[in-house]
Amino acid sequence: MFRNRNIAGNSFVSMTKSAGTIVIENIFTPFNIVNALIIGLLTGAYVSTNDQRLVWDSLGVVTVVIANTTLAIVQEIRAHRSLERISSLRPPLVTVRRNEQDGMIGIDEVIVGDIVTIHRGDVVPADGVAISSQGAELDVSLLTGESDPVHVTADSPVHAGTWCVAGSFTMRVTAIADNTEAAHIELLSRRVDLRPSPLQRRVNILFTGSFVVAILLAAADLFRQGTSALSDVDSIRRVATLVLGMIPEGLVFFSTITLIAGIVRIARRGVIVQKLAAMEGLASASVVCFDKTGTLTTNQLEVIRVLPLDGSTQDEGRRMIASIAHAIGDHGRMADAFRSCAVANTVLHPVEVISFSSSRKYSGCRISERGWWTIGAMDIVMTSKHPLWEHTQHEIRESGYASHRMVVACSTEHAQPVGTHVVPRFIIVLGDAVRDDAAATLNMFAEMDMRRVILSGDAEPPVRQTLAQLNLRNPSDIDVHARCSPLDKRETIRGLATTSTVVMIGDGVNDLPAIKEADVGIAMPESAPSTKLAADIVLENASFADFPAMITEGRRSVRTVMAVAVLFMSKNVVLIALSALTAIAAAPYHLSPRRGALLSLVGVAIPSLVLATRSSMTSATRNFFVELVGKFLLTATEMIVAYMLVGTLFAGHPHIASLLVMTLVASLLGRFVVIDSMIRKERAYLVVIAATSLGILALLMMLPTTIPIVSLMQIYYEIGGAGWELLPTLAASAMIGLLSAVPWVFLPREQRHHHA
Repeated sequence: MFRNRNIAGNSFVSMTKSAGTIVIENIFTPFNIVNALIIGLLTGAYVSTNDQRLVWDSLGVVTVVIANTTLAIVQEIRAHRSLERISSLRPPLVTVRRNEQDGMIGIDEVIVGDIVTIHRGDVVPADGVAISSQGAELDVSLLTGESDPVHVTADSPVHAGTWCVAGSFTMRVTAIADNTEAAHIELLSRRVDLRPSPLQRRVNILFTGSFVVAILLAAADLFRQGTSALSDVDSIRRVATLVLGMIPEGLVFFSTITLIAGIVRIARRGVIVQKLAAMEGLASASVVCFDKTGTLTTNQLEVIRVLPLDGSTQDEGRRMIASIAHAIGDHGRMADAFRSCAVANTVLHPVEVISFSSSRKYSGCRISERGWWTIGAMDIVMTSKHPLWEHTQHEIRESGYASHRMVVACSTEHAQPVGTHVVPRFIIVLGDAVRDDAAATLNMFAEMDMRRVILSGDAEPPVRQTLAQLNLRNPSDIDVHARCSPLDKRETIRGLATTSTVVMIGDGVNDLPAIKEADVGIAMPESAPSTKLAADIVLENASFADFPAMITEGRRSVRTVMAVAVLFMSKNVVLIALSALTAIAAAPYHLSPRRGALLSLVGVAIPSLVLATRSSMTSATRNFFVELVGKFLLTATEMIVAYMLVGTLFAGHPHIASLLVMTLVASLLGRFVVIDSMIRKERAYLVVIAATSLGILALLMMLPTTIPIVSLMQIYYEIGGAGWELLPTLAASAMIGLLSAVPWVFLPREQRHHHA
């Protein structure tokens, strides 16, 4: 009905970064600036010493910088474009009156002057003034921090960034986009939040710390030698090797791209990840919480039985319930079920209405000649102290529907619509079919060692009855928290989160506080618009059965980052330790900027690329930082021992530098092969990659320097020409390096094989 328009600044934008921004950010990085300084240092040293090795070193640094920067730019642009294509949610629709015509438009198409109708669960799309209200209440917690809903009356100001939790109202839009009070709230922009997760920030701290240590060691080395260091080429090269080796060579970038790749893979299932940090949460999740209605069940409610308590017939009860529901005017699945339980109904004219809200658990209307009619949870509307409470419970037990979901309809001429004074008139039995995939999904959560917790607004018997329908293997292991208000759910999540990483799955407005409180909040496909906006992950075109695969993908992404970080950090610690030891002992330093680059290329870069594309590591990560530090410190210690052993056994060997490089590369590749638990097929693939890399490296070291292309590589990496007689010694050096990975084979957690 309305012509599509894009309102500048009010669009739910999926654009992440422009190509120009990505190029600039990747060129002008702190590490590229340090590289430029090192190039300047090497160039200045060449001018004063005329040592040709420094020219090659400078050229090598330039080549690595250009290659890494180009790769980072290309990969990041591709990743962001993938996100733009698949990660934008369709903006929620709102009912708008414009130019005397009614229509449904996207929330991003609202303009000043529109008359917008907001129902329970809808997001307020702009600032405005309420024209009329039918028991409407707004959650304004994002704007003011106020946890209690705010009542909306005619002429009340309403603001974007809030959402309706009860009733409905009509508003006139007065401000949109940057002119609204909520313009600063990130929740209103539809983009993937790519800010670094806690995991990435901790990795950044590790690398920044190691880089600072390297700078301090380099400065101390130069200070110790004084002015003589400026003419000592070997000293300059050692300092350059140390500093260059500490540059993370794209690990921070790599970790981001790995997590984004996980988001893209999940998105192909119809799952929208709105925060990069959610991937980390999925990987470490140990508790999964969910509501019953809409999660375990289809949320297609129907009134399957009306139990009269006042002598009325079944049909009379159905007509009365439908009449009350029409008079209250609520929106939602339960209200729809009430309205549709009878074809004909009596038109009631209420003088006062109380709309349903999850915190109240009831709704009602006051008819002047009949007093109040209230529908809601029995323990709220009647209370357990009601004189007829036991009689009502007896009727329920006799009916055979005791395990079903049910509410009560009561009337009263009293001023208060609930309490011990109300007259119970009808018990309404509701039915909701369970999802076909619910049982398999819950069983999969158990197999993944995840604690399962149900947070439901229903009484416990209907929840247990639903679980019984699923025929689960261990239903008693599922914790059930019944009769939960939205705040009860939030407090339960808050308590669980003190000791565990918690995932909350929900669909209704009543789940919204819990979804916001959880480490990872997930909204179902049928969720209210406000719930989808607040969630970290949205199942746009996916189902409950996709949750285990999502968690597996999150674990895979984080375990990949972990594995690569172990290799990066192990190499860095080794370079720092060797630089310090050789400086203290005044011993020869056999590494150089170009040999260090070879170590990084074969021992870290190639394995990282393989792990990113072929890894099948899916075990949970409970404490990323502690596990990472423990692994790289032990790995680095093993590498240093292997290095010193080879240096001692073959001291004075004419090709000792090549032997030591081979030892370090073999140590890293050995660790790469046993880096984590994975299926045997993938393990065999890693073995082939490692063996091939070592074989090619050995050939480069032994082939004569007369082969044109090979010769260029040998000159650049300062290896080669050793001849075939080096093979036994080279093989021994490689074996010593590989032995450092053997202890990891016997760690059950590290090497638990998956049979595939």
